[in-house]
Amino acid sequence: MSSSILNLLLPINTLNNVAEKTTLKLNKLGIHKIIDMLFYFPKNIVVRNFCNTVSELKLNESCVIKLTTISHKISNRTLQATCVDSSGETINIVYFNAYNKYLLNYLPLNEEVVVIGTPEIYKNQLMINHPEKIVKTKLYDSINKIESIYTAYQDISSYKFKSYIQESLKILEAVQVDEWLDSAFVKKDNLPSFKEAIFNIHNPTSLNDIALDGNNRVRLAMDEILAYHLALLDFRSNKVKKTQIAIKSDNSLIKPFMKILPFNLTEDQISVVKDLKEIMKQDDQITALIQGDVGSGKTIVCFILMLFALESNYQVAFLAPTEILAQQHYNNFMYYANHLGITSAFLKGKESAKKKRELLEKLANNEISVLIGTHAILQDSVKFHNLGLIIVDEQHRFGVNQRLQLAEKGENPHLILTTATPIPRTLALALYGDISTFNIKHKPKNRKEIITKTISNNRLDDVLESISRMLNKKEKAFWVCPLIDESEKLNFANTTMRQQWLKDHFPNYDIYLVHGGLKSNEKENILQEFKENKNGAVLVSTTVIEVGIDIPDCNIMIIENAEKFGLAQLHQLRGRVGRGDGQGMCLLIFDPTINFTAKKRLSIMKKSNDGFYIAEEDLAIRGFGDILGTNQSGFEYFKVVDLDVHKNLLLPTIKHAKFLIDKATKEDGTKNMVESLLQLFNKLDKDKYLKNG
Repeated sequence: MSSSILNLLLPINTLNNVAEKTTLKLNKLGIHKIIDMLFYFPKNIVVRNFCNTVSELKLNESCVIKLTTISHKISNRTLQATCVDSSGETINIVYFNAYNKYLLNYLPLNEEVVVIGTPEIYKNQLMINHPEKIVKTKLYDSINKIESIYTAYQDISSYKFKSYIQESLKILEAVQVDEWLDSAFVKKDNLPSFKEAIFNIHNPTSLNDIALDGNNRVRLAMDEILAYHLALLDFRSNKVKKTQIAIKSDNSLIKPFMKILPFNLTEDQISVVKDLKEIMKQDDQITALIQGDVGSGKTIVCFILMLFALESNYQVAFLAPTEILAQQHYNNFMYYANHLGITSAFLKGKESAKKKRELLEKLANNEISVLIGTHAILQDSVKFHNLGLIIVDEQHRFGVNQRLQLAEKGENPHLILTTATPIPRTLALALYGDISTFNIKHKPKNRKEIITKTISNNRLDDVLESISRMLNKKEKAFWVCPLIDESEKLNFANTTMRQQWLKDHFPNYDIYLVHGGLKSNEKENILQEFKENKNGAVLVSTTVIEVGIDIPDCNIMIIENAEKFGLAQLHQLRGRVGRGDGQGMCLLIFDPTINFTAKKRLSIMKKSNDGFYIAEEDLAIRGFGDILGTNQSGFEYFKVVDLDVHKNLLLPTIKHAKFLIDKATKEDGTKNMVESLLQLFNKLDKDKYLKNG
């Protein structure tokens, strides 16, 4: 990597006049290095009209004109200067709530200056209010006809901010940057070079120069996608080596398992099992993502894959995001483990020292074949004897670093990720590249389509009637609210109020309450009591029940203030009911004053039970930015790329990344070039940038 590239990676305070306070302000904007300043693009441009006389001025358009002040008028902190042009035409320059120094310093009497501002009519008079800039006439020729507009300066003057940009551009000008993009891309779309694109954006000649779909942004978007996926591929090639773990199934566990399985597998389940079994036979470590709609049977597929590993004498780790879900998986697996003679254990966060020590000793001595638990499995004290397979349930709840912690407990074990929140194809491609994806779209045949209805919150009496009929039949219902307690700021339903309200209406039935503020064992006990209740009951809850809660005889889901939830979350909550033989129903209670977008979300929920369709619709409504911002905890994957605009660049650029990685293994020049690209886009710190990938 050339030394000049390193100059772009210097701290921002190496620029002139960037003091400590200014550095902190720039850091708040995400500007830490000189390259960050270059990637801080203008949001708009202003095109200036150079006018010789007042009569040439155009209303509400930026202009540049030479004027001479002939009089000052000051009243109530309103400063007005009457000026004339070279032909004698007059115009007023006005400052509101200002100080005399503006007139004295910028508009001295009988001296010609250059005024840059926007003319307008006020009380039938032509004037320029608060000019953008007033400069000496000697600077007239240096004024740009087109100027970039930046936002959010953090109290740094626009003049200073732009001076930092220009100084950074001078550093870039001296840098030798090799071309990493395939010449076919560059020639086909007439794209500029990396350096040209940045120069063009900061010194635009038209709106197209800064447009998201303009050649400059397209060029840099391709560069960033390339850098992201080069890092992803390099990350895998370095962190995920060849493994000696080849899963060779002998059906010693699978055959008896299939005999005790109380239902038949769906075609999708059979297909995914078959495909993954074949892949796991190889000695290449695999990372696979199983996407399955709520209730589609991902867990059983995972259990079968676990049995394949166990048949080959490997241990299995099963990681779940919550203790409730982990406990549920353990209880379900124990049913089969007891029949098949499999030793398994459950590890939770809080465990007695003695019990935990005994468990860990057995695990290290290979006396435990399957360990199911939460983040507690990631602890350094947890050591496996021969870990061959890791399953991470609801993978989006975990970061790559956490998965690596677990993977490092074995010799490159196979990794199976699952999610009940299907990821749209384009988004999956952007974030994961070529990760193997397996879809389970169809639910078991005995599952009925959940009936979804919307109901206004002024019709709660109708909801009470539905609950009354349900309780009389000794059935159960969930009632979800957005808040735990009453809020002074938010006029939303809360669980505490709703539980008491239901108790008042149904005094002879159990009305349970569970929320995130309870301890894990408290939540677990309440859920277990609710599950075992045979007299009819209602569980009032926040979204703590969103993932993995499986109570087959609970058939009604009521979501209050449904307009406040996203599509994916609504679909997840709806998936908690109708998991048995009964007819599931979901009632979405909404405020009649909701906006168009909220109405559209509820309409989609009524229309479809297909999580894959809902995921695509969610993406169409919210766009990539909101989905990444929300689902990925605000993590910024891309600085330059806007996936809504640049999604068509993904596939060809990812293919080029694979080509470059292969080439870099053979050529030092290509390797250095790839490293330069990764440095410029801050992708060499792979653990950091992949924390949610």
